[in-house]
Amino acid sequence: MKPFTLCLTVLGLAAAPMGLRAETQHLAPTVFYNTLSATHPPVLRIKSGDRVVTTTVDGAGAGADGKTVAKGSNPQT
Repeated sequence: MKPFTLCLTVLGLAAAPMGLRAETQHLAPTVFYNTLSATHPPVLRIKSGDRVVTTTVDGAGAGADGKTVAKGSNPQT
């Protein structure tokens, strides 16, 4: 085994028990804003490498099912 490969293998085995595995986070948004602001509270905190599965609304505030869930134009999820 080449030294570089061995090094990566050892690092991979060492990281696994420490809980450094990426997770998939699922977010079903319930609050929508029409502004981008640091004053809006975060709805999800993730770690580096995590994946986020979510939905969004269209520019008129309608969700994937066609129902209006946000007011005004261009709501942000």
